[in-house]
Amino acid sequence: MKLAFADPRNMTVSPLNMHFGRPAPDVSDIAPSIRQRGVLLTLLVRETLQDGVVVPDHFEVVAGARRWHAAMAALADGVEIDPVPSASSGPVTTPPPSRLR
Repeated sequence: MKLAFADPRNMTVSPLNMHFGRPAPDVSDIAPSIRQRGVLLTLLVRETLQDGVVVPDHFEVVAGARRWHAAMAALADGVEIDPVPSASSGPVTTPPPSRLR
């Protein structure tokens, strides 16, 4: 597991995230804290793959999409926040169909 700090603008929500493909979640309960202190809890991310190749410095949020959405909303409103803490175990590939049973 690799721990680092990353720019939330270089992240997207992973298809593995429970919020993927849904409208942006309500973050009104955490937005004031993130605007004031930034993201304090680590996001679980994976490296982004494009055509089987890792995209440098770009990540997909596997867990922590609400924190990421709140950080992005703060940035959109002109609030500067620090890079967010993230934990990555590297790119995740889909197991062969025989292992999905």
